[in-house]
Amino acid sequence: MKIAHIIPAFPNYLEYTAVVKTFPEAVTYAPVTQPVVEFARDEPMAGKKLRAELLPEDPEEFDVVIQGSGALISTKCLATDSRVHRMFRKCYEGGGVCAAICVGVTTLGLCLPLHGVNVTCFPLVWEVQILRDAGAIVHELPVVADKRIVTARDQMCSWMWARTVRKVVEEVFGR
Repeated sequence: MKIAHIIPAFPNYLEYTAVVKTFPEAVTYAPVTQPVVEFARDEPMAGKKLRAELLPEDPEEFDVVIQGSGALISTKCLATDSRVHRMFRKCYEGGGVCAAICVGVTTLGLCLPLHGVNVTCFPLVWEVQILRDAGAIVHELPVVADKRIVTARDQMCSWMWARTVRKVVEEVFGR
């Protein structure tokens, strides 16, 4: 199984750890910045660096694509990145599972057919509006899984979100 984990320039430690522990086989991409991301803000990772690959212009198809959240401006950059859009579309159209958390859910609203899909997100006005414009039904719940799309409200739901993504992946791929 091929899994991609897309992170912003300054990822949140909780969600990064939840994804890494749940999907240790995932390839990590940091398309917004250089291939080395420093975790200066997160005490458990202070002084350590994460090696990440930059997203290629024409990404391969993955079975699962997961987008994290973090610094708002970095996450907004991911939401409009055509490489990220292509990766999500290829995955979803190929029958894969797409997941995002917090303000990262905005990306899904900009690149996937969400008409009638139940989602949750961090309750920022611009994010909720983008999702509603895409036809999504926005809920105020910690985690929502619907039609191979898994979303979470914020980083405090990271572990629940990662486990829900794993459960949906097992249902879809029978593993």
